[in-house]
Amino acid sequence: MLTGAFTNIGGPQRLRLASWNTNTGALNAFDPAPNNLVHDLKWDGGTLYCAGQFSILAATTRNNIGALNATTGVLTSWNPNAIGTVYKLGIAGSSIYACVLFSTIGGQSRNRLAEVSLATGLASAWNPNVTGGTAINNLAVTGSSVFFVGNFTTVGGQARSNVAQVDRISGSATAWNPTPNAQCYGVGTDGVHVYVGGDFTTIGQQTRNRICALDANGNLTSWNPGSDNSVRSLALDANNVYVGGLFNNIGGQVRGHIAAISKSSGLATAWNPNSNVTEVAALAVRGSTVYAGGDFTSIGGQTRNRIAALDVSTGLATAWNPNANSTVRAIQLTATTIYASGLFTSIGGQTRNRIAALDASTGLATAWNPNANNNVLGISLSGSTFYAVGNFTTIGGQTRNNIAALNTTTGLATAWNPNANSTVSAVDDFGSRVAVGGSFTSIGGNSRARLSVLDNSTASSTAWDVGAVTGAGLNAVVTDGARVYAGGNFTAMGGTTHNYFAVAGLCASPSTFYRDADGDTFGDPNASVQLCEQVAGVVTNSTDCDDANAAKYVGAPCTDANTCTNPDAYDANCVCVGVPLIDTDGDLTCDAQDGCPLDPLKIAPGQCGCGVADTDTDGDLTADCNDLCPLDPLKIAPGACGCGVVDTDTDGDLVADCIDTCPLVPGQIGTACDDGDAYTSSDQLNGSCICQGTCPGTTLALDLTTDNNASQTSWEIIPQGGGAPLATGSGYANLSNVILDQCLPAGCYFLRVLDSGGNGMGSGGYVLSVQGGGRIIDNAGDGVFTSVSQIAGVNGFCLPIGTDQVVPWRCDVETWLPSDFIQVQPNPLVSAQYGTGNQTDDGYQWWFFNPDGGYTRRIFVSHAPPAISSPSAPHGVPTCVSAIRSPCHCRRMCC
Repeated sequence: MLTGAFTNIGGPQRLRLASWNTNTGALNAFDPAPNNLVHDLKWDGGTLYCAGQFSILAATTRNNIGALNATTGVLTSWNPNAIGTVYKLGIAGSSIYACVLFSTIGGQSRNRLAEVSLATGLASAWNPNVTGGTAINNLAVTGSSVFFVGNFTTVGGQARSNVAQVDRISGSATAWNPTPNAQCYGVGTDGVHVYVGGDFTTIGQQTRNRICALDANGNLTSWNPGSDNSVRSLALDANNVYVGGLFNNIGGQVRGHIAAISKSSGLATAWNPNSNVTEVAALAVRGSTVYAGGDFTSIGGQTRNRIAALDVSTGLATAWNPNANSTVRAIQLTATTIYASGLFTSIGGQTRNRIAALDASTGLATAWNPNANNNVLGISLSGSTFYAVGNFTTIGGQTRNNIAALNTTTGLATAWNPNANSTVSAVDDFGSRVAVGGSFTSIGGNSRARLSVLDNSTASSTAWDVGAVTGAGLNAVVTDGARVYAGGNFTAMGGTTHNYFAVAGLCASPSTFYRDADGDTFGDPNASVQLCEQVAGVVTNSTDCDDANAAKYVGAPCTDANTCTNPDAYDANCVCVGVPLIDTDGDLTCDAQDGCPLDPLKIAPGQCGCGVADTDTDGDLTADCNDLCPLDPLKIAPGACGCGVVDTDTDGDLVADCIDTCPLVPGQIGTACDDGDAYTSSDQLNGSCICQGTCPGTTLALDLTTDNNASQTSWEIIPQGGGAPLATGSGYANLSNVILDQCLPAGCYFLRVLDSGGNGMGSGGYVLSVQGGGRIIDNAGDGVFTSVSQIAGVNGFCLPIGTDQVVPWRCDVETWLPSDFIQVQPNPLVSAQYGTGNQTDDGYQWWFFNPDGGYTRRIFVSHAPPAISSPSAPHGVPTCVSAIRSPCHCRRMCC
């Protein structure tokens, strides 16, 4: 596809837009004929979108933008109708983006940039509203953004000078706005950041003096060396940015025109070659060396004229010293050679006019020295021959008028000498021929006006002759081996009108060849080319299976991954196949690879051997021949419980439940254990599988009933003489009943029930009793206390407890009257003292107390007062708690 100001191309009339077949060179029927210039084209599927300054497209009114069938040139109904020239298009998703001079497009007013639906041709609500300046010159569309450049000052009400990024969804200008205020000369990237040098003092709306770093999104980083004059060249290694220019101060240090700036800190490193003259214009880094070029005469502590190699660690000049006699402007590195160009006529110890190849080790100029006496306008490299064209008269040590072939090793001109009588501007070679164009009228010993094909052996013009080319001459010549494409300032070729561009066949009947990229002499059937002669890289056959693999072509040996075939080779369909080997049992596995060559059901013995099926009745992946429980999918041996019964070990004690006397507790009945009570001994699992020890003292039971704040409740038993608690407990569930057993030796103790919330246990309570015996403290259903429930004073309980008790029918009576009495079961030792000796010290003592504290009273009833019943069992008649209330109500008496 070609656009321009032409009216004729390839013979037939084509107005400003044309396409042709690249194989035949023939023009396609495609002919939309716009009535003015087309500035941009974009393809989307089978549709060609056109932008320009036309008003007619395909004989229909289309103002500056339209869509065509890309094959036929038929106009579609899509018609945004731009009022103003459209220069550039970009397509993303379901939209096309257009710029720059329209005021209306897609039915909406838009300044220079708009989004138009590919389906309807209508402008969307997206509107960056670009104003100021004159135009937008170019744009690029990504998945999320539209970037554009030109001459403008605002985008969407935001200040943006000549370059901007807008969001593809909202149309708003993004925060990205580098906007340097002066020219940029050098740029380099390490894949993470972009480093920029130049004359600017602000960029990204921030102060950055002549050097800065941008992140991958174009945002300015905090890296800020600051330079007092222009930065002209940059080179990077892993840790530093090497800079050259006109400065004397950079990165916070005095540095003469060259410095190394840390990528991390932005400060100048200690590296300081200190160039003595105005500018370091070129830098390149390789390994441990920094190469510098410019107009200096001293650098790295040594005299070095305009080119030097500097140690990357010390900044000192190495011994490498080509010593150019004038400015070096560019440096390029290869593995063994340093190429330099500039204004010099001497370098590397040799006369070299403005271009030289320097040895990377010695700094000396190599022997390669074509030394043209005037301009070289075009080059073409073919194997060991270097074709050069221009307006010179000597080159490579020989008189060569405007065209020569040079040896790539020696730089000398070969005997090949077409001897053009005027400037040769362009050259391209193919096979045995060289196509050239220019302003000459004689070349290769024949009259050829401005276009000729030369024999690469004899330098003679071939019989090929398109005839006279009318006009100033040709600037460009390219050949594809079947055609010559020529461009320049001409109006006719071979007597036929051709304005500025023409295509001419090189032969009457090109032959078909196939690309041979891998050099295996077999061509790619999907990559045919039409050429007038066979050249390197093409072959006549088309039997290559993979043109990127020299070992893959029809008939080539291969491996088909089937060990039962041999030999293997690629067939006509490029499939690797082989000849099958013998298979005695017919199981499609050859005998050489069959572990059971006489068993059609097996190719390996498996679990049961050849001839025996590896049947697995219960599906447990163990064949019946090896399975001692062939009907039990969970077992391959009877184990502890036999086939059909799982050897479950619930408690993990390595004894299966089926034979475990305590299947839920590790161990067996009688197994030693630890019941957690320090005062028991001989702990073992009892018949109920509970760990229980022998208590040498008294086993107490604490029956605890919690309220709905059980987490606040705890308890402890403390020796009555003081000391650390002997037993504690906490962490119970709300509204639960817990019975706790505790073994204690003989002695006296306090029981303290605690509530961290300070509001007691509410409706809960507790009872302390001897396990299987009588109560000691009964506070059941009466958890009303504050923080501590404890018998008042220094009172507690002692173990072991005695046998004295209230008679059963007097226990737990809650309706005592002052006249009632409490009756105790007789103690023989007390009864024996009745009537004997002093009666005032013989009798029974009663203790009344509140378990929550606050009240405690002991009453002694001797034999001296009259007995209510028989003399052997005297009873006192004390008041219940006090004589304040009547009737007296006692909580409980412990029996």
